[in-house]
Formats: sequence, C-alpha cells, structure tokens
Amino acid sequence: MQTEVYEKNINDYAWLFGLISGSKAEASAVDFADWSSLKWHEAFFRAQTHGIAPLLYKSFVELGILEKIDPRFKNYIEEQYYLNTRRVNKISHILKSILEQAGQLAIPVMPLKGAILINDFYTDPGLRPMSDLDLLIAPEDELSISEILQDSGYHLLSDSYHHLQFCKGEEPVSFNGEHPDNPIIIELHKEVNWPIGPLQFDITKDVWAGAEVGWQGHSSAYCPKLESLLLTLICHASRNMYEGQMRAIQLYDIGLISELMSDSQWSKLLAVISDSGLERIAYTAFTAVKSFTDYDPPEMILEYHKQAVPPALRRQVKNQSLDSLITVNEYKTLFLRLTGKGVNKLPVPIAIYEYILNQVRYSMQLRWFFPGREIIVAIAILLKPSEEKKNKWGPVFAYLGSWLITPLAQLMFFFTGWRIREKILHYLKASLLRHDYETEK
Repeated sequence: MQTEVYEKNINDYAWLFGLISGSKAEASAVDFADWSSLKWHEAFFRAQTHGIAPLLYKSFVELGILEKIDPRFKNYIEEQYYLNTRRVNKISHILKSILEQAGQLAIPVMPLKGAILINDFYTDPGLRPMSDLDLLIAPEDELSISEILQDSGYHLLSDSYHHLQFCKGEEPVSFNGEHPDNPIIIELHKEVNWPIGPLQFDITKDVWAGAEVGWQGHSSAYCPKLESLLLTLICHASRNMYEGQMRAIQLYDIGLISELMSDSQWSKLLAVISDSGLERIAYTAFTAVKSFTDYDPPEMILEYHKQAVPPALRRQVKNQSLDSLITVNEYKTLFLRLTGKGVNKLPVPIAIYEYILNQVRYSMQLRWFFPGREIIVAIAILLKPSEEKKNKWGPVFAYLGSWLITPLAQLMFFFTGWRIREKILHYLKASLLRHDYETEK
C-alpha cells in the first residue's frame, strides 16, 4: 500500500486550513515543486470534502502563487469558485421568491446558517458553498410553506419529526464539489434541535428570541441575533463532529462570526450555554476551531464549565486528527466519486468499507456521554437496528450488526484506544484514495 496517499500527520496539509483563515505564511513556504501527482490528488480530495475550494482559490490569487500549483488542482479550485458563485446566486433567487410569497401571507420565516452567512457576512457569496437551504418556520405554518414550495415545483423528499426536506431535480450532475445544476434541497425546520444520541439540544426559543424582522427587506423574514447565529453554528458543527461529518468550512464560519462578537454578546452566549446544558457542544466546536484554524476562541469558552464535559470527550477533541474529525464525510465523498462513475471493482465491496467505518464512528460517539444512564441509553440506541439499517443491510445483517458486531467493536476500541482506530482509518482511506486516484488517471 502506498503510504503517500494518507498522511496521519496533517502537517503537509495544515496550510490548506491556515490559508483560508488568514495564515498566508505557511502556504507561501510550501515547496510545491516536490509534490507528486498523488499528493495533489490528496489535496484535491481534502479541498472537496471540506468545502474550501473557493476560499483556496481566493487565497492563492491574493498570494500571487496560483500559477505555481498543480494545473489540475488550480483548474479545480478556480472552476469551483465560479460554479459555486452560480449556485449560490441560484439559491439566493429561490430564497427571495420564498420570502416574498411568505411575506404576502404574513408567515414568519427565518433563514438559517448559509443563507444568512452568504448575504450578511461573506464579502463574496461565491466563497461559501451551499448544498441546501435551511429555513426555520413555526409548526403551524408548515402546510402553508409546503404549498408554496410545491407550487414552485418542489416535491417532498422526507418528513421527520423536526424538519421536512423538499427537492427539485433528482440526480447530481457532478460529484466533484458544488455545481449549480446539482439538486437544491430546501429544509423546513420546525425546531432547531440537533440531538446527539439520547441528548436533545433544542435551541428553538433561543434562536427566535430577539430576532429582527425585515431581513433583506422582506416583511416577514427574521434574522437571528449574532450570538444566536453563532449558537446555531456551534450546535450544528458539534452534531456533525459526533456523526463524523464536520467540515473545515463550518469551522471557518464559526471563526468568522466569533470575531464579530462583543464582550456582552459572549456573556449572553455563555449564559445560554450554561442554562441549556450546552457545555459539551460549545467545548467540542470551539476546541476544533482552535485546533484547525488560526482563530483562537476566548479562553472562557474553553474553560467555562469544563467539568460538564465528559473527560473522554475532552481527550478526544484535543487529540483527534483531521481525518477522524470528518471520518464519515470523507468516505461519503469517496463513495459518491467511485460509485458515481460506475466503479465497482474494489478489492473489497464498498459496502464493507462503509460498515467497518460505522463501527469506528460508533466507538467515538460513546465518548460524548458520562458513565451511567447517559452511556447506557446511548448503547441501547446503538443496539437497536433502525429502519434505515434494516432497509439498507436487510433485517438479518442489521440485527447481527447491532447485537453482535457493534458490541464487539465497542469492546475492541475501548481496550485498544486510538491506535487501532487510526490504523483502520488509514487502511480504508488509503485503499479508497488509491483506487480513486487510479481511476482519475
């Protein structure tokens, strides 16, 4: 196996993340002449997975070194910037239409996350990828907004207890990042709650509280307060970390908003964190921001009520590599790229890679809970095969995995710790990346 595909030490790619958050010196010092085509393939994969290709393009242009990098990588990040610019413009027009129609019916709507960020905080909206459009509505307005979307050609994709997904279009036209013609999913959130295992973190009331009406000139569009916006970002990022789907662009967003916060806004945010039991949410998100970007969060955020964070979780977030941070997201990217091109001659069926990866992810998830009732309930959830597992793997394999394979994996990871998990991630990623690289050639 070519170890060049996978670097456990992320120093070779640390400049990718420092570059987007203001650290230009590291990128300027990198000797790109020594980089092999395989190493550029790894850089491309990271840029795509983390949603930072447009930001990298801007940074390379500002540094004046765009022509010094690999031509294929240069073309990719440049294309991503222009494709994403077209995509976010398209999403902005969709959002404007929805808000205008909602305003005519006097229905309160609050855009969340990316929709607020690209309009109010990014100087260039094309720098911030958006795969979907998140809108917060009151539960009683669900039917009215759903009708607006259906009249506009959207169909209901899924309906869960806290949000509905609508979509126009079916299959992606590109698996290599953002594309204006890839399907745009609209999520109607009836609440802002990203649960972690048995824990519920419902911040709906906090987000609505003090929100200003008239956002972007729309009569019934609401914009959350700055500290409430930051609260949604850290809750979403922490949930993604729990699921192994956190991206560098999320950490960039948190740093971007954090730098605008006043002392009084930080105090208000800390009060909400304390009152709502969100200590482990804030700790994990801001520790990741400090580890992988140049932004240094206020010390009080990392120290405030630290004892309310399970010790195992504190050790995990301090020692985690970039690869374990986004375990699932990286492999999802590879799955799409491989299966999307009809590649199915891997040494091991791709479903087996995914199944093993899930066991690695579960072992990390248990560290989020305190010993006792929390962890017992979390284990019980893992042992119960979901309908999604049954549909995907079949009832026999779903029950076998939940009742036998997952408990054995938990025991193995409990006694062997990080080393064996990192070795498994090393093997999975190296195998898939190598195969993807060969198909690209």
